[in-house]
Amino acid sequence: MRAFFVLLTLFVLVRVAFASATSFEGKTVTVSGVIRTDPQELSSGQLIRIGDHTTIFPLSEKIEYGDYLVITGEYVNGLIKSPRIIEKHRNTSFFVRTRQQIMHFIERTVPDSEGALIAGIAFGKNTGNKSVREVLRNTGTSHLLVASGGNLVILGTFLELMLARFFKRHQFLPFIAIVLLIYSVFVGFGAPIVRAYIMWIVTASAQLAGRLVSPLRALVVTILFMLLLKPLWIYDIGFLLSASATLGIIVFQAPIGSRIKRLSVLSSAISTTVAAQIGTLPISIIVFKQFIPLSVLWNVLVGWTVPYIQVFGLIAGVVSLLNSFAGTLVLFAAYPFAWYFMQILRLA
Repeated sequence: MRAFFVLLTLFVLVRVAFASATSFEGKTVTVSGVIRTDPQELSSGQLIRIGDHTTIFPLSEKIEYGDYLVITGEYVNGLIKSPRIIEKHRNTSFFVRTRQQIMHFIERTVPDSEGALIAGIAFGKNTGNKSVREVLRNTGTSHLLVASGGNLVILGTFLELMLARFFKRHQFLPFIAIVLLIYSVFVGFGAPIVRAYIMWIVTASAQLAGRLVSPLRALVVTILFMLLLKPLWIYDIGFLLSASATLGIIVFQAPIGSRIKRLSVLSSAISTTVAAQIGTLPISIIVFKQFIPLSVLWNVLVGWTVPYIQVFGLIAGVVSLLNSFAGTLVLFAAYPFAWYFMQILRLA
């Protein structure tokens, strides 16, 4: 098995090296594709992913999930610098239209800030609410409104807890895999979502086979498999952040948790948040030149509400497609958590 991992790693390194050698570094490139994930807001602009490529547009440029773009710009260190839009139009596929319908339902049913927050956490929608964006940016919590592996883990864990009461593991794991795949399409099959989905599949497959797999091994296998398929993912900022955050949690969560276990309920939230930020800190400083010292505090204070907001928001969105009134009832179960979230961050 070790020999297999060594050979696989060497093969992936060769793939990445050749992909880098044949890249368009320093050249003007033209790329096109459908935006599969909502833009991620940064202090320097909004991060956009088009296929295997990443670029940063000014915040004033309105770009949304489902837009088809043709852009041109200079390719530097995996980023398309100073991008210029050549062509842009909306995608009208079933998933885009259904997602848009759910977003409209949430945002017209719940007051401005809380509605935008629920839509963002549940479906990774970038909010158009400037006050919400500013609050999140100032507190270092903007990542909570970006579709990430954490969203997929929350949904998978919730489904497992519910279904384990009525079915055996081998009966419900395939069903969960399908649900997570559909959810991944709705929030956008970006590298962080792909990473989380593959890790879930690896772990679930081991469970079905009656074996245990360490989180670190699952992460390594996932990274190697992803880079084997798409070597250029090595330049994807979302991929790097997702992998480094997961690695940080795997390596640092337990040691940190053991030192603050006296905090009881808060120890898990604090240790997870700090561990993830340790993992992503080098990338945040080098790439985004961004570090907010109190971001750990704000993430801990509001992070515990995210699973509740996501689950209630998801259920409400799906139910609203069948019955608007029933969806509204479920949606207002998420409102107290969203209200608390916004009130705490407004103290910053």
